[in-house]
Amino acid sequence: MPNTSAKYEKSKREPDYVTLKKIADYFDVSVDYILGHKVSNIEAEEKFDLKEFLEKNETAHWGGVPLNDELREYFSDLLETVIKREEAKKNQGQTLD
Repeated sequence: MPNTSAKYEKSKREPDYVTLKKIADYFDVSVDYILGHKVSNIEAEEKFDLKEFLEKNETAHWGGVPLNDELREYFSDLLETVIKREEAKKNQGQTLD
């Protein structure tokens, strides 16, 4: 007898909302994502500022490792250096793109 997930895969059964929520939580995605809904244009146009995030977010993690103030500042400095170097290359016509 096929298990429940096999029935889902073969479209012989659909999960209820509670089950959808559990699946979404397990995979760390939204229920809308599980259902195949696209992100609205407003959400797609929002920009995420990594610099602002690193400066303000005390709960940032890298691969599960919490980033303390020193590490967040180090990442910010490192990214700033890389961006300045790429901008200089771009101005000289030597981008990596």
